Amino acid sequence: MCALVTADWSPYARNKYFRKIELYSMVWHREVNLETCSLTVAQNGGPIVILRDRAKLLKMQGPSHQPIVAIYSSSGKLLNSFVWDKGQLVQLGWSSTEDLLCIQEDGKVLIYNMFGVYQHAWDIFLMGKEASGSKIVSATIFPSPGATGLAVITSANEVFVVTNVNENHRRVRQLSKCPSAPTAWTVICEERQTKVIVSKNQNLYTLQSDDSPVLQKIDLGAGSEKYSIVSMAVSPDYQKIALFINNGKLWIKSSDLRSTYRLYDTQQLSEPKQLVWCGSDAVVCYWGSTINVIGCTEDQLSYVYDYPVFLVSEIDCVRVLSAESHHIIQCVPTVVQEIFQINSESPGCFLLEASKQFQKRSHRANEYIHIVKPKISSAVTQCIQAAGHEFNASIQKSLMTAAQFGKCFMTDFDSSEFVKMCRVLRLLNQVRDPQVGIAITYEQYEQLGIDKLIDMLILRRYYYLALEVSKYLRLSSSEGSERILLHWAYYKMEIRNYPMAEALYIKYCKSHNKRALHEIYKQEDDYNNKAACQIKEAYLPGNTKEAGLLEAQENFKKSKSEFAAFAAMMCEEELKLIKHQKQLEDKLKKDFLGLTLNETLEKLLSLKEVKLADNMKSEYKVPDRR
Repeated sequence: MCALVTADWSPYARNKYFRKIELYSMVWHREVNLETCSLTVAQNGGPIVILRDRAKLLKMQGPSHQPIVAIYSSSGKLLNSFVWDKGQLVQLGWSSTEDLLCIQEDGKVLIYNMFGVYQHAWDIFLMGKEASGSKIVSATIFPSPGATGLAVITSANEVFVVTNVNENHRRVRQLSKCPSAPTAWTVICEERQTKVIVSKNQNLYTLQSDDSPVLQKIDLGAGSEKYSIVSMAVSPDYQKIALFINNGKLWIKSSDLRSTYRLYDTQQLSEPKQLVWCGSDAVVCYWGSTINVIGCTEDQLSYVYDYPVFLVSEIDCVRVLSAESHHIIQCVPTVVQEIFQINSESPGCFLLEASKQFQKRSHRANEYIHIVKPKISSAVTQCIQAAGHEFNASIQKSLMTAAQFGKCFMTDFDSSEFVKMCRVLRLLNQVRDPQVGIAITYEQYEQLGIDKLIDMLILRRYYYLALEVSKYLRLSSSEGSERILLHWAYYKMEIRNYPMAEALYIKYCKSHNKRALHEIYKQEDDYNNKAACQIKEAYLPGNTKEAGLLEAQENFKKSKSEFAAFAAMMCEEELKLIKHQKQLEDKLKKDFLGLTLNETLEKLLSLKEVKLADNMKSEYKVPDRR
């Protein structure tokens, strides 16, 4: 068992190891070429959006060569794809609620769900008058406390930050202006403030609020004027920052830039394709065929790939995506290392061996139990905790069986942690299934919590699975079944995707629910039908014709069709006729309202008001034959 578990372990630093765990063989392997695509991946095993990288393709003219946005699950299962026919894209990213954010150079942020369905849009520049005429040249999306933030740099070197893109009333803050176009930049989001670190050559500037930029000079050594900081990355906990310099040196510093943890020579003069963090303890550099994992204080190790990959930073690992596979690289959790390390003498290791010998009906099980019995409580706890960090179901089962075996030698063991871990493992194994495609680690699950994981299932429309999970974990109805069923019902009621059902519903509303009919036409921007409804209602008893006709005229004007222009003119003619009829009623003390133009002229002639009839004939251009 130990040989199997440690087969993918690589020695690292003093008594530490890194391991590589394959999660999925990607379903997309025949569809995706990472050399001609750009990837954006959501955190915690979330969805993947792929956009053809136009900079890597031949420039071609014509509307048929618009980029295609494709959204996949973390196992490579296609969720949806659509042609991007909007403005020039600057950046794609995912929010904490797994909405796709599409940032355009004109400042518009378009929001789509993970199935590529458009939700809404908003404009960064609406609240920044100074940015009028500027374009966004660079943008980044970053996690903020309990939310998702967004920062952009404009062509005028202005910096705008939104700390929570999920708020209904988003607050766009303008920070101090960049001294010049930066060579690299990143965002550090702390609980009380958000600041932007930008570099220009060998200088670092801290931008926050409206104050002047704070210059932080870094000594890059002799001849530093030749060098510049070309790439930077901040750790998931925002406590450390990695700076790559074009002389091949990698600086790992505290986020306030006051302390230096390590200066490492990578022996690579070219800028890495990606610079990301593996948790908060190591920096990962990717140069096309080699991934270097560089510790904050000591040592480094390398992984060699003969195919292109894409790296995603997580709180406890780094994800490695390729056309063929999805795996993670992580520092082996301490409790796992203590049990499976060669020649380990930890209580958990002895208990695991005792359990295996007992299943073989060997007398050696008693020898191992005799060794571990003074620390049996610690051994059981180690096995339970280690099971949570494993992805292989057979290894999980061995560890939990060992923990159950160890319980038999304890008199006052609280089994609640054992039961809880059994439930969590069953849940994690289910959501990690390639069909569901949520490749979440145990540490990520602990940080998110069960409510967030159920939300992730709901967003993927796995309502029945979410319902079964809530029942299995014995959640209250308000936290589980009620919430899930509400979302399920809401999804089922989205009938616009079913034309026949939508047509039947509209027909029903025409007879029984006029208010709902108006709302449907309003949501769909169907100005012609909305105006037609207003005209019908204007002529109902008790309603004011002028108000209804005015509203109908405005809606016809919003429509761009030729019919709408003619209909708007007819509404104007009808309003003018009503006005004349009211004047005639006041003057002649006779009823004219409700008559047609011909009937009005006929009534005037019968009243021997030839002059008034002649004036109306001229004004409305009535032909003599008529």
